Amino acid sequence: MYLDILRVVSALAVVATHLSAVEYYDVFGQPIWWFPATLDTVAHCAVPIFVMISGALFLNPDRRVTWRSLSRQKIPHLFLLYIFWWVAYFFLYVALDLRPFTRAAFLKPTVHLWFLPMLIGLYLIVPFLRQLVKNKRHICYFLILWIAFTTFSNVPIIARFTDPFLMNFVMGYAGYFVMGYFLAAYSFTRRQNRMIYYLGIFGVAVAIAGTLISNRSADVPVTGWMHSLTPMYILFSAAVFLYVKNHSRHCGQRVRQIVDYMKDYTLGIYLVHIFWIRFFATEPVRHCCSIYITLPVLIIAIFLISFLTVAILKRIPVVNKIVT
Repeated sequence: MYLDILRVVSALAVVATHLSAVEYYDVFGQPIWWFPATLDTVAHCAVPIFVMISGALFLNPDRRVTWRSLSRQKIPHLFLLYIFWWVAYFFLYVALDLRPFTRAAFLKPTVHLWFLPMLIGLYLIVPFLRQLVKNKRHICYFLILWIAFTTFSNVPIIARFTDPFLMNFVMGYAGYFVMGYFLAAYSFTRRQNRMIYYLGIFGVAVAIAGTLISNRSADVPVTGWMHSLTPMYILFSAAVFLYVKNHSRHCGQRVRQIVDYMKDYTLGIYLVHIFWIRFFATEPVRHCCSIYITLPVLIIAIFLISFLTVAILKRIPVVNKIVT
């Protein structure tokens, strides 16, 4: 149940981060810029949590995952989604006069689609990672290397000495993949849980402070503090994942029903929401009143519109394959 809650929360966070980014760039330099910047920073845990959910599922030894099923079903399906939405967004944007009909424009897929080839890359190494997670000490060793070299890569002075090690295997989103399984598979004491929560709060606080302070005197928006592959987001994403895991049992029946209904729509929401942001969240709409009202309202509205879009597409034969 908690993984389904995380799916829905992450889908909402994805809408929040992309819509907040639009506002962030639009009102940069104005007194209100701190609001979308802060919201964008907090919501950036969405993709790490999506990856952690996949890791919790695909690395679970109780779930039968074979190279045959990955290579013949999962990976080709993700590749098909990537190609379809790449082409679909291009022609939709051309039709709405948002992009020129040129080869250069066609060869640049919509930015948010990067998630699909990244996920394909993770699926390609699932057989190796399933062997790794059989031993808890190996998991801990991998995560220590991942956190260490991820941290080093974000400190230019240290990165000069660590980058030559070429530790690509323990870099990137593979760490979130393994961490998702680790947090899902093992139990922690109350003290350990609280420590992770506090570290998560500290991590997101540092990211918010870094974003706000670095942009005070900047001529253009500085987004380096929002990068998902930083120690701050590792701590924050782990805390959110673990908190929902430990407290999901307290959710009411109504919340459970909503989550159970929406859980299979989250990938589709991720795929279609960018279109609705470009089509619906125009400047007159976003600035019709205070940003403190319009931004939260638009986030919820676009999330629901995207959900309804996917719900309709899922009921159309053949077409339903492109949103799930």
